[in-house]
Amino acid sequence: MAYTPDDARDELAALAPPGTRLLAQPEGDLGDRLAAATAQVLAEHGGPVVLIGVDTPQLRPEVGRQAVDDLRSGTDVTFGPAADGGYYLVGLSEPHPEIFALPTEAWGGPEVLQRSLALAHGAGLSLAMLRGERDLDDEEDARALLADPLTPPEIAAILRKS
Repeated sequence: MAYTPDDARDELAALAPPGTRLLAQPEGDLGDRLAAATAQVLAEHGGPVVLIGVDTPQLRPEVGRQAVDDLRSGTDVTFGPAADGGYYLVGLSEPHPEIFALPTEAWGGPEVLQRSLALAHGAGLSLAMLRGERDLDDEEDARALLADPLTPPEIAAILRKS
């Protein structure tokens, strides 16, 4: 689990399942942090590696398995597109920091996936796409997740309280 800020380690360690490795995120924009996390995990464990954002609580384990299957079948990069134009998941079979080389101001915008796909294409990487999902960024997203039968009951209960 990659985390920031540095002083969040103990709090996250208490919440993480036993055996979870915690990685402090380096300075930089989201692209710098994603590139560093993938490089570190791939250097220590080999591939594939799948990164999933914390704002898609409705995801089922099958989504991660599909991403790993894509990568093990020879795909270089797999993306899970988010409804807001970003992505909720990225999987890599080896380090490809070039796919994260977006301008700092582009991160969080509606063209993140499109720009990342263009970078991957420009690098000659093979791509796979997973099913689109809605991430949890605002009140409208919360209402949509409450209507989604895949949203875990414990997450739905928290959203109803908010």
